[in-house]
Amino acid sequence: MASAYEGNSSLSPHHTDPTRQIGVQVVRASVSQSIWRTLSQNQFVSERSDIQDILSALCDAIQMKSAHYPADVKAGMILALDATRVPHFALNDVVEQVRARLGSCIEDYGFRSVWLVGPDPRSTWRLDI
Repeated sequence: MASAYEGNSSLSPHHTDPTRQIGVQVVRASVSQSIWRTLSQNQFVSERSDIQDILSALCDAIQMKSAHYPADVKAGMILALDATRVPHFALNDVVEQVRARLGSCIEDYGFRSVWLVGPDPRSTWRLDI
């Protein structure tokens, strides 16, 4: 991974070769500032999201991170979308819709892989398949 980008990523050992490292970039699944402002002020957010809102939020998060890295860096990087604070993003039905509607679009951003990470291991999904 290019050294100019190491400060923005975590490096994890490769699963079969511990001498290799894999760049992992973590970003919130929802980059909407209004949600995080409300959460900070009230300690909770009560907001309805339809599937289109979730698709847009995920697409915005991927696009935002994609803009920060050149193609050669993204090709070796795993993007993890943190949905621990928005667990409804990581529901099975939502993930199926994301894959069906955004799958090829997600691949076009050029990351090694894109994962949605919910609050527990059962709600962690690879989206770019």
